[in-house]
Amino acid sequence: MYDTKKGNLTVTLKTNQRFGVMYQPRSRKAMSQSMEIALIIGVVIAIVAVVAFAVNGGVHSLTQSASLEIAHSEFTKTFDGTYYASVDVKNDGSKVLNNVTVQIAASVPYNLSPPSIKPGQTASYSGIVVPNPANPASGTQIPVIVKATADDGSITSKIGTLFAP
Repeated sequence: MYDTKKGNLTVTLKTNQRFGVMYQPRSRKAMSQSMEIALIIGVVIAIVAVVAFAVNGGVHSLTQSASLEIAHSEFTKTFDGTYYASVDVKNDGSKVLNNVTVQIAASVPYNLSPPSIKPGQTASYSGIVVPNPANPASGTQIPVIVKATADDGSITSKIGTLFAP
């Protein structure tokens, strides 16, 4: 500290209470202008990154899933004893599903058409089926198993129920 009236330079010393040592307090400087600009740029980049992440789907885009649902299923028997099944499957996940099959009880798997389903699309199977066991009693619950493979190799499936005619 400089005393302009007397022309003398005065230095203020403080005592450290613990050790009784005299020291000169350091002057506190503000951040330099270049550091302030760098800090502002960093904050702006962080805000832009958070907004871009949220706009592009956020966590959902990181956690895509393979999922499907049985939208409709019907099981009928003609007068000559032939069984027909109609099954509609919807891709309600966020991955493309391939090799979609439907299996009625322990029958052989039947391929759906189209063989590949994009998210939100539906595939169907409609045709003759051979139930196993053969000739189920009327009203018997028969499991319907739908399986699909996602484009990343993961497998998803859904089990529903049909009633024997």
